[in-house]
Amino acid sequence: MPVKNLVLISLFFLVTACNLSTENSSRLQVEIDSLRHQLSETYTPGLGEFMSGIQIHHAKLWFAGISKNWELADFEIKEIREANENI
Repeated sequence: MPVKNLVLISLFFLVTACNLSTENSSRLQVEIDSLRHQLSETYTPGLGEFMSGIQIHHAKLWFAGISKNWELADFEIKEIREANENI
């Protein structure tokens, strides 16, 4: 096989590979943009939802303290702290 044919075949594959990469990148960018749009429209809890959750955990913490269930009390304290961090 002459060198000229080998070079032409190599160039053909190189151009084809570059084309596929560009098409793939474009398709991925469209998908990323679509996901960003969907994410911007998803529900995000407000302060009221966080405060309601904290109130429930606080009540459970109180009952855990009354019954001396320190494992549950520790868990509820961690849940309250996590909710405060999310706020």
